[in-house]
Amino acid sequence: MPASAAEPSVTADPGPVPSARRPVVLAAVLALLCAGIPYLLLGDFDLNLLDEGYLWYGVQRVLAGQVPLREFQAYDPGRYLWCAAFTPLFGSGILGVRASLALFQAGGLFLGALACRRAVRGPLGLSVATVMLALWMFPRHKLFEPALALAALYVAVRMIEAPTPRMHLVAGAFTGLLAFFGRNHALYAGVSLGALGAYLAWKLRPPRVARLAAGYAAGVVLGSAPLWGMCLFVPGFAPAYLDSLRLNLLYGANLALPYPWPWTVEWGNLAGLELFGTIALAAAFLLPFVVLPLGAFVALTSARVDLPRRALVLAATFVGAAWMHHVSVRSAVAHLAQCIQPLLILALALPACFRWSSTGLPRVLAWGLVAGASALATLQANPLVTQLGPNAQRDLVVHVVRGEALRLPAGLAGYLTALEAVVAERVPPEDTLFQAPAHAGIYSLLGKSSPTWWLYFGWPADEGEQLRTIDELERRDARWALIFNDMRLDNRADLAFKNSNPLVWQHLKRNFQPVSEPRLPPGILLLRRK
Repeated sequence: MPASAAEPSVTADPGPVPSARRPVVLAAVLALLCAGIPYLLLGDFDLNLLDEGYLWYGVQRVLAGQVPLREFQAYDPGRYLWCAAFTPLFGSGILGVRASLALFQAGGLFLGALACRRAVRGPLGLSVATVMLALWMFPRHKLFEPALALAALYVAVRMIEAPTPRMHLVAGAFTGLLAFFGRNHALYAGVSLGALGAYLAWKLRPPRVARLAAGYAAGVVLGSAPLWGMCLFVPGFAPAYLDSLRLNLLYGANLALPYPWPWTVEWGNLAGLELFGTIALAAAFLLPFVVLPLGAFVALTSARVDLPRRALVLAATFVGAAWMHHVSVRSAVAHLAQCIQPLLILALALPACFRWSSTGLPRVLAWGLVAGASALATLQANPLVTQLGPNAQRDLVVHVVRGEALRLPAGLAGYLTALEAVVAERVPPEDTLFQAPAHAGIYSLLGKSSPTWWLYFGWPADEGEQLRTIDELERRDARWALIFNDMRLDNRADLAFKNSNPLVWQHLKRNFQPVSEPRLPPGILLLRRK
């Protein structure tokens, strides 16, 4: 059927077929450089006491012998065990945690680069693709997310290129393993790789479909062995894990933010580089609505003989569609950055599937647009990349945090200095300190452990959870409390601590008294037990 403007026809030639050994070495080198250079240059820059502090505190607790989810509120245990295994090799505090994250990032970039080499010609193209993927890998305390998405993409590519029982077993094992690092990622992998398996069965008509499905299911069981092993052999972990699932269903995993459609942006207030950066960010949020339908078109119209040569487009379509859920609920740029990588690869690989791209110009335009938009968007949104541009923070001072020298904005350094001085003078080392609502990094900063299971009071808690917190405060004899009264997540009044946990707040008011301390910034309330 001839091509038409309304319905682009698909061709069997998607571009270059990768050679074997040299690109693998290049991919490894690029991955290490793209993950290592930012750490070497900016690994000591800034400190986030909220989300980064949440991870940092958990790693400290694991190194102290505690179990995530059982002793403290946590992500899934895999990421803590990874960081606890590698952090001591690079440092004793936050620098070691950041280095362990960069190492995981390098692994994801390596697999992403291996996948990308199916759509690029030569070292330059592979370098551009890898750098572009790395630019979008932020924030740094969430590097597990994009690395796992890239790993899923590579597994999907191999599943298409070799749809064997063994590869289905590997895909299932990968899905099961993801549950150890993030239950949502295991769900995304299960949906995308499961749907891909059904698609391959439809296209290829293999003689033993049941055997392939059984292999995938067996792989899931094998891959999830670390998780169910902990449930079986770590006392108390199984009920804690099940309770965390209940809390996810009750409160959700993220606070909702609306999708930032272009017409919701106040364009009149923007100019210069900020305007171009915002345009690029708006295009990034629109990217899935452009490339996923085209990827679905390629998937539906591809003949079985074309599948191996279109493996990258097909894999990016299935994986990108599933991982898009990550930004669909909390639609912030940081969440987009954790799942956009398969979509970027899809945008780069798609033009080679259409006849109108045979001249090569559409491919060049696609690469130029995606790379240029990525540079502009991340220059505005990626905190580390921003430090290389005109909006970099220049008022940096050295501040020692738990024995490690960090370069912090002067305001943050002064804030931490005052906080550390007040706690050192007021709170005896043996006394227990409670913080709320969300600065878990305060515990790590001050060398304290939380008296409560909850670290991040980010949702309006029900009566049962509030009574649990009160009981822990009493049983563990919390003598002091730091309440960040002015902190309102997403500027929501209902998420201020006194409104989200009113019973706990009333308990503190009855049993604690305010301590006058002018050195503390406004909005921070220091309480001492009566």
